[in-house]
Amino acid sequence: MANDTKIHFFTKSGDPETPQVIYMQFSYYERMKFSIGEKIKPILWNKELERCIISNSLTQTQERHAKRVNKFIDHLEKEIGVRLSNKNKFIPNPSYWDIFYIKEHARKVIRSYKEKAVEEKTQQELTPAQYFAQYINTLPQRVIKRTGLYMSANTIEHHKIVLKRYEKFIRDGRWVDRFELFDKKFETLFETWCYKSQNYTPNTIATTFSIMKVWLNQAEEDGLIKTRDFHSWKSKSDDVVHIYLTDEEIERMYKIEFTDEIRKQYKFDHKSNIEETRDLFVIACNLGLRLADWDKLNYSEWNFEKNTITVNTSKTKERVTIPLSNTVKEIYKKYEGNLPRPIDKSHLNKQLQKCGEIAGINDNIFILEKKGGKAEEKHYKKYQLISSHCGRRSFATNLYKKCKSSLMVMKFTGHKTEDSFYKYICVDKIENAEDAQQYFRATIPQATVPVVATASSGKLGKL
Repeated sequence: MANDTKIHFFTKSGDPETPQVIYMQFSYYERMKFSIGEKIKPILWNKELERCIISNSLTQTQERHAKRVNKFIDHLEKEIGVRLSNKNKFIPNPSYWDIFYIKEHARKVIRSYKEKAVEEKTQQELTPAQYFAQYINTLPQRVIKRTGLYMSANTIEHHKIVLKRYEKFIRDGRWVDRFELFDKKFETLFETWCYKSQNYTPNTIATTFSIMKVWLNQAEEDGLIKTRDFHSWKSKSDDVVHIYLTDEEIERMYKIEFTDEIRKQYKFDHKSNIEETRDLFVIACNLGLRLADWDKLNYSEWNFEKNTITVNTSKTKERVTIPLSNTVKEIYKKYEGNLPRPIDKSHLNKQLQKCGEIAGINDNIFILEKKGGKAEEKHYKKYQLISSHCGRRSFATNLYKKCKSSLMVMKFTGHKTEDSFYKYICVDKIENAEDAQQYFRATIPQATVPVVATASSGKLGKL
């Protein structure tokens, strides 16, 4: 039989209103016919074009079905037609296996397209919450392009928290969970709920939007969302007021003796590990380590000849080498090289705040807190704001104030840009003003002091 490389599509005759199976037919040394697994009413089939009819008289459902079937037929014609053309060109006398291969290829193209269509339909029927949950389940296998590392457990946990937040918003507002919800009004609706119902801070909301934008970007790639309004959501956090401890304050904490009297006065159990917590914190203040790296001290490279320690950091997976201070060496010797492990973060921070109270670190701190859509000035004693991360900030700030070299300090802290570094260190406005005054006293000549007319006499006088 001669080869007819043209692929034909047709339906059997029958009742014009009864859907009929659509067949695909072509010749390759024998006639081959396949059902494509779709049906159409003969009245809606164009025999000349071999396609479903699309016209204004169709219902919306009929039109969607016709377009989907025509797209399927186009795909079959392209994928199978190319293979037929190549076979006829390169194999003039095909064997049984060549013919078998063509048949199997046709069946495979039909099957794979149908499976993909079912998968896409299932995906399109997912609610946003279900889709977000599926995305979160894939995070442990995702590698961050910037670092080449798998996503951390902490980051994945943040995604789960935000999903619970979104689901609560849906329940509280009795919204329909669908992608059409993310229109121009969503940002305002969600912000209002966060402020009034949940009393969230602006930074909590910004972080929430930041994670939701990751999900919606993926949904956009998957063709599940058409609007691009979410791209303009505010997802940058405002600067937060943080404290650091001066070298003198760190020394006062280090010099605390946890006597029976102190333990009784501050209601410490004799089994309390507050002293070990204090020692680890002092090490962090001298090495600039995150809490996640405190547990790595015993597995780090201590080099007392070069007076350094090399740590493989947990967050960035970078090796940093930091000089050892006498205080760190004293603590190392105290524990004979077997440093204690940190306790859980919540209890650890409470112990550090108690150490700050004992050390008399009680300067007044006034913070303008934004929460629930309102700004309120709150008063704290400095020791109330001490946390594990305060050690790292104290290291960075104290070293920078001494050397004035951001690049040097960044070698130890791991910051990639000076912009992020300067947001990190705690040189407050008062210290900045004091530095500026010293600068002006040293550089402004006396002759440049301006003169003005006095109000009483109208004569010129010095300001």
